[in-house]
Amino acid sequence: MTVTNYLWSLDSYLEEFDEFGQQIISYTNEPAAFGSLISQNKDNQSAYFHFDAQGSTHQLTDSSANITDTFSYDAWGNQLTRTGTSDVYFQYIGEAGYYYDSEVDSYYVRVRIYNPATSRWDSTDPFGFVDGLNSYLYSHNSPTQYFDPSGAITIIRTVSRLNPTCKNLFAYVRWTFRLDKWPCRGSEGIFVQRVTVNCMVCDCDPKVPCVQNNFKYWEAWHVTKSKSKSKYTVVHDNAGFGASGGRGHYRQSGRVKFYCIAPEGAPAQDDEFSKNELPRISSGSAGEGPCTTSSINLPIVPEEEMDKKKRELLDRNPADGPSKRVFNMQWNCCCCEKWASANARP
Repeated sequence: MTVTNYLWSLDSYLEEFDEFGQQIISYTNEPAAFGSLISQNKDNQSAYFHFDAQGSTHQLTDSSANITDTFSYDAWGNQLTRTGTSDVYFQYIGEAGYYYDSEVDSYYVRVRIYNPATSRWDSTDPFGFVDGLNSYLYSHNSPTQYFDPSGAITIIRTVSRLNPTCKNLFAYVRWTFRLDKWPCRGSEGIFVQRVTVNCMVCDCDPKVPCVQNNFKYWEAWHVTKSKSKSKYTVVHDNAGFGASGGRGHYRQSGRVKFYCIAPEGAPAQDDEFSKNELPRISSGSAGEGPCTTSSINLPIVPEEEMDKKKRELLDRNPADGPSKRVFNMQWNCCCCEKWASANARP
């Protein structure tokens, strides 16, 4: 029997080893939960992943940018076409680390296994009946709208405008972060999100230097347990970007966690903040020039302004999460074949 061992970090695959400790394959990911897979290396051969709007692997290219493999799927992850012979385990929603096992035709998604043939999880939701009586249901029967990278938490894209053109270079998306089950012994909690931005904006004149900016910031939502009949606690998050022309890209990824706030007078537990150590994040903006990101009513602070103690507090294990959302926009309005595109996950 073949034995394969896996090395993980932040819920992302890093390496695979055989039973003797010899490396079989290594992966490169962005430093965030649930992947954002970039490439793999096997037998000293690198392969680079290209994903569709759903986060599924659409193409694989080699180090010379030659296409070696192509894939297509239906909405539930059943493979429709495949070319190439590379060993590829991250196929449907591969960008977020859905790991494919060809022997059982299913995907390992951290705490559960997803079966595309039945469009259902193979086990019940570890949070119980938070999504209704059918705890095997996958993404509310709407796999192109809902996303479940942890196998336990659903992220919902509620509004989006992802069709920028060179005449109107603007794109926008809104998500709902939903806490399906109140996990706290008290009545207060806080959603905290770390956002990473990579941006480049260039003029069509090659003599004009491009503006590049990479930065991180934190934002937070303070919530109380709902007293209504609704079982859900939700907050909303937005991302958008606009440009006046030229060429460039804007990528924003967010990693959100939920922490409980200890009841008044009670000592804080591992997944809780006490009232006096609660992150106090004031309103503002992050980034510079055309790459700046501002909040409207949401507290926000650049990461370099967060003191060490606060960052350490936010690295502790949360009561729920982490979950991830991504917004991308790219454009080239300088050449004869002008184009612009945007996508979001979920």
